[in-house]
This record gives sequence, C-alpha cells and structure tokens, in this order.
Amino acid sequence: MRDSLRTQLTVTLLALTIVPLLLSGLVMARQSFQAQEQQVLGLERALVQRVTTAVESFVEGLEGQLHMVIEVKGLDSLPMGAQHEVLSELLAYQDAFADLALLSRDGRELVRVSRLRTYRRQDLGSRASQPEYWVPSRSGEIYYSPVRFDQVLGEPIITIGLPVVDRTSGELRGVLVGDARLKRVWDVIAGMPVGEGESVYIVSQEGRLVAHRNPSVVLRGTRFQVPAEDGVYPGLDAPEVVLAFETIHFGEQSLLVVAEKATSEAFRLAMNTLLITAVAVLGGIVLATAAGLVAVRRIVRPIEALSTTVEHVAAGDFSRRVEVARQDEIGRLAAGFNRMAAQLRDTVSGLETRVAERTRDLERRSNYLQASAEVGRAAASILDVDRLIGQVVNLIRERFGL
Repeated sequence: MRDSLRTQLTVTLLALTIVPLLLSGLVMARQSFQAQEQQVLGLERALVQRVTTAVESFVEGLEGQLHMVIEVKGLDSLPMGAQHEVLSELLAYQDAFADLALLSRDGRELVRVSRLRTYRRQDLGSRASQPEYWVPSRSGEIYYSPVRFDQVLGEPIITIGLPVVDRTSGELRGVLVGDARLKRVWDVIAGMPVGEGESVYIVSQEGRLVAHRNPSVVLRGTRFQVPAEDGVYPGLDAPEVVLAFETIHFGEQSLLVVAEKATSEAFRLAMNTLLITAVAVLGGIVLATAAGLVAVRRIVRPIEALSTTVEHVAAGDFSRRVEVARQDEIGRLAAGFNRMAAQLRDTVSGLETRVAERTRDLERRSNYLQASAEVGRAAASILDVDRLIGQVVNLIRERFGL
C-alpha cells in the first residue's frame, strides 16, 4: 500500500531524520580526514625542514672549509709542498672529502690528494674542459656538480669547485676542487626520529635516491618521481602516503628532501573518528526510526479507526462511534464525527418515521379508494337495498379493520 497515509508519513519522517544524519556524518568524516591530512602534512614538513637544515649545514660546512684553506691559509701563495700539506691536512680533518685538487688558472692540476691513491707529478693532468674548472673560472661562482655514485662503494658524491682569486688584484689564480662524499647525509637521515609508517629520504633532480634510512635502497639505484606538490600520493615505502618535500639548491643543482607517512598510520585517528561517527549516526538512525514509527502510529491509528467507522456508517450502521482518547486535532475531529453521526442517525430515524406515516396514510387512502370502487360495483350489481347495505358494511369492516 504505497499510497497509504502510514507509508507516506513513514517515508517522509525517515527521510527527514536519516538523510540529515547521513549528511552530517559524511561532512564530519570529510572534515576529520582533511584536518588530519593537514596536521600530518605539517608534521612531515617540519621533518623535511629539519633534514634540509642539516643537509644545508653539512654542504655549507664543506664549502666553508674549502674557503678557509683559500683565505686563511693563503693557498695560492704557498709553495707547492705547503699546498700539498694543507690539502692533506684538510683531507685528514674532513673525512667527507674523498679527493682535493688545486688547479692553475689554465685548468692544470698543480696539487692533488686522494684517499684512494697517491698522485705524483707525472700523474697530474688538465681539467680545463671540465665544468668544475671552467664554471668557477668564468663566472667566479661556486660550482656544484650533479650527484654521481661511486662505482665501487655506490656512495653518492658531489664535486665542489671554488675560484681562487687574488685578494689584491681580484684576478683568478686558480680553482680549488673537492669531491665530497654524501654518505654523511645518510647518517643525518638515519638519525632523524620517525614514527610508525613514516620515512624520510633525499632524491636527486634526476629522480635517483641519494639517501634513505635503508642504504640498500640507495645502493640498488632506486628511482622515485616526486610529485609537483604536497599531498596524498603513491609513496616510495607504502602504496599510499601523505607526502611533503622541499628543494635544496646548490648552485645550478638541487636535491629534494622528501618525508612521507603511510595513510594507514596518518589517518588512524581519522578512521577511529569515522568509526565513532558511524556508530553514532547508526544509533541516531535507529532511535530516529523508532521514534518516527511511534509518531506515525500515534497519528495514523486514530485516523484508521476513524476511516473504519466512516465505512460502517456509510454502510448504514449509524450506531458506530469513534473512541475519543486525545484532545488534539485528531481527537476534535473524532468528536466532531461522532456528533455528526449522532445527528445523521437522528435525521435518518426522523425520515424513517415520516416515511412510515406517509406510507400508512397512503395505505388508508388506497383502502378508501378501493372500498369506494367496490361499493360502487356492489351498488351497480345489487338491487336489494337491505342486501346492499349489508354488503357495504362488510366491505368497510374488511378494508379498514373495524
């Protein structure tokens, strides 16, 4: 009975209660996830910033040490033996440097020290065609090479080239070149405290991993395409992560520091909130449904009783009445119907009495007419007066019950 009042009221009340509850639950869940995402992004950006600061400090420290041997030690004015000694001391002091070389103004190697081998004078060559020479010599700026990887150890290496300029004339006296191992950055990454499902790593501008908490990820040449902006993306260590990154610029080169956290961990609180919200919404729906059904029953049952009574009255049972148990509009309607039914019963009863009286009157008149007709026939057929009078008297007694 889709068109019944009970069905219509039930559907309407349920729609008015369930739909708002569902919509509010969805809005709350969406806001919870968005707030959680922004909170996690803030934490990941803070982690990225800490790593970025540490890496920048490390590289700037290497640059500062190269400046020191140029400015403080006066590297360009020292004899060759002293130059070799100064570079050897720097190599011993800073284990991040794998190779140091002092180039002449035309790019020839004057002094070169290395951790892997000893260079004699005949081993020295020219780097005039290499960017670590001609970029600083032409622009006067510090040169940073792209990150490359040691063929034996697999460690990332970057080459730094600083121009050696005469402080009096400002003329180029040479270029100091150092190959720096970025393995120290691995220690920075490994020392960063991270939570469950969280990871931080560094990617070169070519997309190859430079540093990771798990060195084997770097050693096997893993590549990762960093998204254009922070957000939720497929991650390196999890299928879906909340990811933030920051770019470190060294001259024309750049490194991307990336922090990510698996959404299964990042949205754990939001999922718990969603579960609680779902239970609350479900409970609200159950209570609203129960209350709605009770309300519909209180509204519809008196109307159904009134409808049944109307059908009985319409069928002629004027004695039926609607039970009046409430004082609201439905109760007043029922009381009004009872008064109407009583008035209708009185009216019908009066009409029946009047019809009966009219019927009896018509019967009398009919009897008069019929008696008159029979008396006329008797008068026409009976010539004896006494007999005629007796016959007329008998007819009158029979017709009128006298």
